[in-house]
Amino acid sequence: MLRFNRLVCENFMPYLLEELSFPEGTGIVIVNGQNGHGKSSLLEALRFVLLGEIQSGKGPNGLFKAINTEGFAKGNHACKVTLDVDYLNNNYKIIRLYSPKKGKLNPRSGSDYDSPKVQVIHEGGRVLSEDEQTKLLAKIMSKNVARFYLFDGELLDEYNRILSGEKTSESSSIKKSIEDILGLPILTNTRDHLQILLNEWGTTIAKIGSKNINTQQYAATATQQKNDMETARKEADKAKVKIQETEEEIKQINDILDSSREDIQNTERKISCQLQLDGYQNQLQEYQDDRAVELKKAWLPMLYPILSEKQNSLSNEHQKYIAYQAKIDERNTLIDKIEKSLDAGKCTQCNQILGIQAIDELKQRLSECNIEEKPGWNEEDIQEMTNTLSKDLECIRDYMEQYNPDIEPSLKRLDSRISDCLQQIDNKNVELQNINKLLEASDLTQDKLKKLRTSLSKAHDIKAIWEGEQKTNLKKAEIAEENWKKAMDKLAECGSKSDELNIAIEKQKKIQKIFNLFEKGIDDYRNKKREGVEQVASDIYRQMSSLGYVGGLHITEDYGVVPYDLSGEKLPPPSSGYAHLEAFALIGGLHKNVPIKGPLFLDTPAGRLDKSNTRNLIQCIPQLSEQVILFIHDKEFDSEELHYYLSESILSEYTIEKISGTESRIKKVER
Repeated sequence: MLRFNRLVCENFMPYLLEELSFPEGTGIVIVNGQNGHGKSSLLEALRFVLLGEIQSGKGPNGLFKAINTEGFAKGNHACKVTLDVDYLNNNYKIIRLYSPKKGKLNPRSGSDYDSPKVQVIHEGGRVLSEDEQTKLLAKIMSKNVARFYLFDGELLDEYNRILSGEKTSESSSIKKSIEDILGLPILTNTRDHLQILLNEWGTTIAKIGSKNINTQQYAATATQQKNDMETARKEADKAKVKIQETEEEIKQINDILDSSREDIQNTERKISCQLQLDGYQNQLQEYQDDRAVELKKAWLPMLYPILSEKQNSLSNEHQKYIAYQAKIDERNTLIDKIEKSLDAGKCTQCNQILGIQAIDELKQRLSECNIEEKPGWNEEDIQEMTNTLSKDLECIRDYMEQYNPDIEPSLKRLDSRISDCLQQIDNKNVELQNINKLLEASDLTQDKLKKLRTSLSKAHDIKAIWEGEQKTNLKKAEIAEENWKKAMDKLAECGSKSDELNIAIEKQKKIQKIFNLFEKGIDDYRNKKREGVEQVASDIYRQMSSLGYVGGLHITEDYGVVPYDLSGEKLPPPSSGYAHLEAFALIGGLHKNVPIKGPLFLDTPAGRLDKSNTRNLIQCIPQLSEQVILFIHDKEFDSEELHYYLSESILSEYTIEKISGTESRIKKVER
């Protein structure tokens, strides 16, 4: 069994020197603390001491930021976490230290620090070798399975991806890690060793067969196919290593991007803010240019009265000439009618014969018309003057309409826009200053962010290439293996064989039988364990769920979780709250089925649950593991309800008190 006994944090996050002890026995330890007091920091301390990293800071300055601010200011530039554990009836003290490089008396960033150093001390005082430490820590808790022992409710989205059963490189890694803690490596390692023996005996058989003329042909074919198979497998293994290296590179880049999420957001805000600032500055220049153009028209008001007076004068003259032209036209029309009537001797309107008196009167009218014409003026002069005045008047009107002398409204409008632009520019400059202050402590520049994203895209492309190489070579190996088996069968069927060859074939057959037993045993064990996880997880899920129609959970081959109803029908994807319950159920199922039981830390486990499901969760917590450490705050669980349901299971209780903005203390609650 794996059991945690004591955790000590020194200058780590909000803890200058604090200790958390876990009493012996099966039960629950409660750690109560408000948001920001340091509950998640205790989980980070466990990640740090066991894995050498923390969830909240995976960038180059991640661990540097984990050093307590107050302690750092007083000259303590290192942080240390110690964990006392019992593992398989042996006691170990694990110490992880993060300290500056030699000679760095005033470290300023993570680049001034060595990688975290770990030391593991056995109960007898013996310090384990580096190789022993690595193997022990991998057995106690590997990186991929840590999430099933250190449950952080704030990382629910990550659990949802795991539970969805989506095929990703991460899900494959998680499947392997889960099967590791379920005990499969003992069987798979033995099977792999048997596979090596089979290959070695295959080589021996082919070598013996090549000595006999009756079996030389089959032996040569077997040898060639085996060589092809091994070459293809080596290439596939090489591709697999490259894929793993690329996946690790992708993970490292994603870790940096995830840990720098706030810096990335601020960097992107800075880019956006700068673009907006440039836009406002361009607008300001345009408005200022337009204002300069308007000011060039300032002299026009002086010309306006002159033009206006001239316009009125021309307009009056124009009207006079038009009126006079109308009179001329009327006179000419009358003269024309009189002359026609006199020439015809009758009225052109009514055809009445003109008498002497009428003729005299018409002549008198004709004489009067001729007298009205002014000396020196003729019809052509009047028409020309009228046209000239009309054109002059039109030009003046067009000019005055195009160049409105009243520029004051336009200037007011432009001044208002200029003022708005200046205000926006001031606002954006202030915003940029604030963003730059936030980015002062960050080493993530725009150029570095661009390079990271380019590297990430390139890494995905490289991974795809190696995956293609792996697939191609695995297919080649599969074909070569099939041909090799056929050649080996021909060797076994050959009638004339030496005793040496017969003995070798018989030994290989025996190893093959044992190999087949292990192959089947692994599948049976894997299925049995998965069924065990499924049964326990379903029982826990039914108890936690307030939905009467829930039948249980189906655990897929990749350890995805699929809920089903009482009739066995698959249920729709769960809400975030029920996905939370599924995660707890799976964790409970795993903890009940692992060969070596371990502790379970739950941080903010009821964050997205309603009151009914929270109450159900409380009652199921003791079933999840033999050692449960529960990190909660008072708004998450009702204290009386918690103690009512868990009174017989609570081993001890602590509260985290916030002393200052940089320090918290752990205090044991006596009841």
